Amino acid sequence: MSEVRENVREVLKQNGIKHKWLHEQLGISKSHFSHWLRGERDLKQDHINKIKEVLKIN
Repeated sequence: MSEVRENVREVLKQNGIKHKWLHEQLGISKSHFSHWLRGERDLKQDHINKIKEVLKIN
């Protein structure tokens, strides 16, 4: 899970993608997404799969 989290951070930063855009794509709250990025919460596997699909990462 932490590898996915790091990949997401990197892709967001490299491409200038805002957290707001991604959490809206996932249909989750800003706070839930922020907690996940900091490693304080987990996301459902469906959300992880959607992140990978939207950002085109493994």
